[in-house]
Amino acid sequence: MAAIQPPPRPWKKGTQEGYSALSIEVEVCQDTNGCVFSAHQPQSEEDRVTALSWNSGGQEQVAFALLVEATRREAFLEMLIQMSQDEGYPKRLLELSAEEREPLLREMTQRITAQMNSVVSRLARGIIEETARVFVQG
Repeated sequence: MAAIQPPPRPWKKGTQEGYSALSIEVEVCQDTNGCVFSAHQPQSEEDRVTALSWNSGGQEQVAFALLVEATRREAFLEMLIQMSQDEGYPKRLLELSAEEREPLLREMTQRITAQMNSVVSRLARGIIEETARVFVQG
């Protein structure tokens, strides 16, 4: 089975032949205690219109994209940790045979999954309550 490949980049906003694209702006705030907060929204009115043209008004697609990016960030951090102990790690990892690489990838995947599960478990309840308030307050 062939891997699904994205359209060539750069992606152009709006609806194009074969795809549609939008930009989401993510705001990140850290307070003086080190607590991090975030918010996101379509970057422009054109992006909002594109999102509304997608199933569920773009909710599922944006949630998926943000999850992919969060996972990508965790993988990046995991690789930095490996590189802090062994600078040539990424290159050697890619040079291994698939059979040799598999247990290393499995181990890293488990660490990333555990880290993300821990964070989601700590955040989910508060986020659910926050979301309920958004729907009540409009």
